[in-house]
Amino acid sequence: MTTASVPTSAPGYRPGRTLPLRVEALRQWKRRRTLVMGGILAALPFVLIVAFAIGGPGTARATAASP
Repeated sequence: MTTASVPTSAPGYRPGRTLPLRVEALRQWKRRRTLVMGGILAALPFVLIVAFAIGGPGTARATAASP
């Protein structure tokens, strides 16, 4: 009985040829979409603060269990 060899990695993948984490991180931070999303995420808390300040206090809602 023969056993078929099962590849342990994807074809063409060579671990020694991958880029270091530092290089990959710099590559991501240079992308425009990453910068735009970072800006949106940084601005979101301030947008929420302003929205709640403009909205003012809410009215109390009546619950179905109240007599």
